[in-house]
Amino acid sequence: MFTILQKDKNHHSSTYNEAPMPNMNRLTWSGIALHAGQLPGYPASHGCVRLPMDFSAKLFTVTHVGTPVIIADSATFPETVIHPGMVLSAEAEKDFDHTVTTLKEKQIPMSPEAPYTPPVTSIMISSADSRVIVLDDGEIVADGGATILQPSQPLGNHVFVLAHINPDDRELHWKPIGYSTDPKVAAQSANQDTLTRIRADRSINDAIRARMKPGVVLVTVDLPLSADSRTGKDFVILNDQGTV
Repeated sequence: MFTILQKDKNHHSSTYNEAPMPNMNRLTWSGIALHAGQLPGYPASHGCVRLPMDFSAKLFTVTHVGTPVIIADSATFPETVIHPGMVLSAEAEKDFDHTVTTLKEKQIPMSPEAPYTPPVTSIMISSADSRVIVLDDGEIVADGGATILQPSQPLGNHVFVLAHINPDDRELHWKPIGYSTDPKVAAQSANQDTLTRIRADRSINDAIRARMKPGVVLVTVDLPLSADSRTGKDFVILNDQGTV
């Protein structure tokens, strides 16, 4: 699981002899990206994901820095999950009102049609070690504990993207995608119960409350948030074998 770090419509590789990489969406600073290229029918890239030219051009028009990219054997199609109040908080209404006030003061739109504004905030939640980390542009800004209700049941591998904040109904509208990196395991669908089972430390909720806006990415995993499952500053890449 990646987020887009950089975009360049007419990119040339600085690693592979100035090779052309049209419609480039960078996934890692070490040289992995989505881009247009030849598709011979077998793996021929040094690690990038090659795309047909027409598709890559269309994709380039709808992505932005921070867009999640999931490479998986199976995935669920996103549906809307509505969460009442502020996510992960035991004081949902109080935190939600504070977030709405902050967005209004900063003049940040709360609708999904609004242009995305950096920095890219990501929230990683692990049921394996009951931990939450909050990242801005790949840098950890908060790290603390989490309480998982019904701990015997896995959270599953899910990516939630905050699409809309409704100040009237005090609801957060998320677009969730479940994914699996095991071809023998089907992806699990996410629902509201996935989010309502999670509670975070007060310091974590304070960090989330200050950053909550459309475009925030929340990821749940059942693996530990260890060095073996995270790259340096590229965001987080998780699978059963460790770092990809």
